[in-house]
Amino acid sequence: MALDEAGNVIVIENDISGQDSVLHRVGEGVGHRILASGSPPGAMYSGVATESGGGILVTDGQGHPAPRLLRFDPITGAVNIVSQGQKLGSPLGVAVEASGAILIADPHSGIIRADPRTGAQTIVTERGSLSFPSGVSVVR
Repeated sequence: MALDEAGNVIVIENDISGQDSVLHRVGEGVGHRILASGSPPGAMYSGVATESGGGILVTDGQGHPAPRLLRFDPITGAVNIVSQGQKLGSPLGVAVEASGAILIADPHSGIIRADPRTGAQTIVTERGSLSFPSGVSVVR
């Protein structure tokens, strides 16, 4: 779960078969809206965070041959790939630093920093110092 700038709750869920994911926005007094469903096809969402410009970041990698970090448009639900493969093994958690850089918790690689513009990945800390990193958060 994550909060957007308007205080809406952003929720990800996977269906029981594990073949489809849904991205929801839930707002008090506004109700529930599905932002994306099954996008991209076969995606298995696992972590969610919001960017200061409103973009919604989602990790996708559980069983995917090329694990990736996705960015959804908060209005249209359109999706693009921010970063893919390389150091990402099974990305789970995601957070955004005050600088805009993206942190990803990955049990195979450790904590990874991804550039929000280029997708370039660097290791912040390797898995050896962490047994199974699955979540990450930052204080702003």
